[in-house]
Parts: sequence; structure tokens; C-alpha cells
Amino acid sequence: MQTIIIHEKTGIVVAVKSDIQQLHSMLKECFAFFTVGESNDFEIDEKYILEVGYYNNKYSIKNVNIVFNDIQEVLGTLMEIICCDFFLNSNDYIFIHGGVVEKNNKLSIVIASTMQGKSTLMALLSMSGYNYLSDDVIPINLHTLKAVSYPKIICLRDYKVLEKFDKKYKDKFINFEYKIKSIDNTTKDMEERDIILPYNSIKTSDINEYSIENIYFLNRVSSYMNDAKCEKIPNNISVLTIMKNLRSPNDLSKFRKIATEFIKGTNSYMINYYQGYKYLDYIL
Repeated sequence: MQTIIIHEKTGIVVAVKSDIQQLHSMLKECFAFFTVGESNDFEIDEKYILEVGYYNNKYSIKNVNIVFNDIQEVLGTLMEIICCDFFLNSNDYIFIHGGVVEKNNKLSIVIASTMQGKSTLMALLSMSGYNYLSDDVIPINLHTLKAVSYPKIICLRDYKVLEKFDKKYKDKFINFEYKIKSIDNTTKDMEERDIILPYNSIKTSDINEYSIENIYFLNRVSSYMNDAKCEKIPNNISVLTIMKNLRSPNDLSKFRKIATEFIKGTNSYMINYYQGYKYLDYIL
């Protein structure tokens, strides 16, 4: 049995093969806005097939040197693998690590390192009239310099900010009955997080590409406490920061060729804050 995950525009096709029916159900839910199939007749290069096994109450992923204790750990690791540079490989696209939302056919990109609140901001914006494209992977067309959707689930360490912003926040999202576990980049331990997916997500089958209007760099600074500050930054600083946030080292040379043209016509901002959502005033 296999679940096939397809991103039409970039040509990315990944299959997860397993006898675990629950895993296939979870994958279909998590990739609800991707094109998902299950035909065993679909021809896929063997290197793009992820095999998951179960033996003696433990789970495994072929060629991954980790023994998993539960299916949430397997699901979280699969999500990480599918978004690694091995799979994010295209002649026509580069991939930026960041979040992106759309309003009035214009995009706002958010770039931040781990623990800075990017996922929370993506959720807040999707609750505030923006359509959701991604929280993690931004595919940029090398020819048109426009972005397309990659609507992965949003993983949250703390949903209390959303609840404070709107007590009925759950009405805006597909809410999952399970959590996800993946290795924390800082502690290297398995970390459990809640997962949500905005109902107003743009599907991967959407024929449109979108122009980028604003780029926000999110930075958590303890001295700001309940305050926030937004400053416009020069394009050269913006380009350098984007280079550090490319999903694949192979994309660096591609981005250098388009950087000047890509950044032209966009506005770049640095947002400093510490907690809460006061920074939304600068975006909405």
C-alpha cells in the first residue's frame, strides 16, 4: 500500500509505502491541499519511495537510522524528510525556508530562524483575511520570479497566542486529533507539537503564480517584551538573509543569478518583538 504526494508545478513526487493503514490516513489528512494518490501503478523512481515498517512494537523508515516509538514520531520525521533538499530539487524552482500568505494576488513572505514565532504568525495571518500558501517551503519560479503554494501543516509549540487573538480560532483550521513529533534542531530530542491547517489554504493544483510584495524578517528580542518595532531594510541585506534561508545549498548559485531582479519591486522589513502579536499592526 502506498500514498503518493504530488506537487504539480515543481514536479516533486514522493511515495510512502507501508502496510500501516493509520499512517496513510494521517498522510492524506496532513497533505489535504496537495494532490494525493495511491495507485500502485504510478511509476516513481525508487529513490523517491519512503518505506515504513513495523516490528516488535517499533517503527522504522528504510535508510533512516532511527527506531521510532510511535506513529507520531514516524509522521513527523516523514514530514521533515519530504521537505529536505534531496526531495526539493527542481531545474525550474528554488526553495526558500519561510512562510507565505496571499491577499489581493500579492504575497507576503515571512523568514525567521527556529523559535522566532514564524508558524504562529502564519496562523494569525491566515485568521486575518490572508490565504495560506506555506509555513515552511516557498517555491520560487526561476523564470517568472513568482511563488506557488506548498501548503504543509502548521506545527505549533503553543497555540495560546491564537486563542488569545480569537477564542474561536479552531473554526478557521482543520484540527487534528493527534499531534506530531520530530527532532528539535536545538536539543536533538523528539519534540511534540500541535498541528493545524488553514481552511483557506491554496491548493498545489492552483494554476496561479503570485508576485511577492513584502518580505518580513521576524526576530525575537527579549528587550522588547510586549512591544514591537518594524524597520525597512536595504535590499542587499534582504538578499543576504534570503541566501542563508535557502532550503538547498544547490539553490545558492541559482538564486545569485536572479537575486537583483527578484528583490526589485519588493519591500523588505525587519520586525523585532518578544511575545504576543502586537507586530501584526505592521503587516495587516
